[in-house]
Amino acid sequence: FPVTICGGLGLGIAPYLSQPFCDTIDVIEIDQDLIDLINTAGYLSSKVNIICDDVFSYEPQRKYDFILIDVWQKNSPTFDEEIETIKNKYSQYLEDGGTLCVPLDYLVGKPCSC
Repeated sequence: FPVTICGGLGLGIAPYLSQPFCDTIDVIEIDQDLIDLINTAGYLSSKVNIICDDVFSYEPQRKYDFILIDVWQKNSPTFDEEIETIKNKYSQYLEDGGTLCVPLDYLVGKPCSC
């Protein structure tokens, strides 16, 4: 996918693995210390734009071919509502034929066994 956005940086694995086949990778991460740590490691290319912001309040300035949202733990008491809020918010920023991926989406409505 040429233009991708990731909600949540983590260790930077998703943007790192996306570098060979994406033209632009925007990442929204709320933790500046984590951003500094990953930037210091130096394994992300200039294609990766890390934006220090909250995925719930950030307003994208473009549409994306692929949107990956991986920002919270299933043991959040408001997990189901958070997933629906994120899906509704970011789906409007998908290009026609694009994909919105929420890896924990299959857990919505199911009890946490954490």
